[in-house]
Amino acid sequence: MDKAALLENLIIVSEADYLATYQHPGHYQAKNSSRFLGQKGLLPLRYGSPLFPQLNILLSACLWSGSISKGSGEGVRRHGQFMMGAHLDVPTLESITDATSGLEIDFGPIPGRDNNFYVSDNGAAYARLASKIPGVPVSGGTKEHPERKGSHKKIIPDYIWFLADRYRWLTGKDKDIARKILTDFINVLFQTKMGVDSGSYFLIPLFKTETKEEGEEFGKKIVKLISAVYPRIGLSENSVRSSRWGKGRTSSQTRICFPEEMVWAATKHYGLFDISLNRDFLPLGKKLSTKKRSPNK
Repeated sequence: MDKAALLENLIIVSEADYLATYQHPGHYQAKNSSRFLGQKGLLPLRYGSPLFPQLNILLSACLWSGSISKGSGEGVRRHGQFMMGAHLDVPTLESITDATSGLEIDFGPIPGRDNNFYVSDNGAAYARLASKIPGVPVSGGTKEHPERKGSHKKIIPDYIWFLADRYRWLTGKDKDIARKILTDFINVLFQTKMGVDSGSYFLIPLFKTETKEEGEEFGKKIVKLISAVYPRIGLSENSVRSSRWGKGRTSSQTRICFPEEMVWAATKHYGLFDISLNRDFLPLGKKLSTKKRSPNK
């Protein structure tokens, strides 16, 4: 057997897995949804599915800057209704939309929440599919006791770690598949989260955690992931910094810090950024998304 085909044919989600998200798998809605994803080549979902890179970009945007959720029956959503969305500025929204054009989705604004969008057309089908991908956090709970993404303490899907842990040993087509999936996942992180500090470094703010130790552990995992694909940037565990956050300092905010030399390394060796480092034009907290490389490039 051609070793290049081993990774390509590994199944991540089966049709039976997907149908299990429905209370009545034999209902016409379940069958129609399953048929739609099957016609897209996404059910069963494999690493080698032609549209998996586009699905990965959509998932990346929702995981880094949004959520995938299942309705509890309160508010406007019915019990069990799936939804996915993200907080994106206009340039990033346009980039993500272009990069996922083959999925036949659209982004609709969430009323009263600036730059917050939900995936409208076919969004429920993709949210259901995402909910069966191991390691993808699906938020739920109630209005009084919401279940936040950070409460899962596991944000990065298993399929990403599966590739990252084996990346240095992969060859041929397996390497090509892994490179596309991992670089897109990381590039969406850069595009949605990376900002500039008033000091001497750029930073990526991560999710707030209950303890400093949890935040640092998560930050180190992100550094490990980035370094697996972009080792010449020079990130290390020392790039992770945490501080107490909020009223009463009851939570911890973790950041991954990039000194200017690391940004230059990312630009020189990998072409990740096309930015100016003149802070006279980059005030505290300003996003770099208008000049960062799009995740589909």
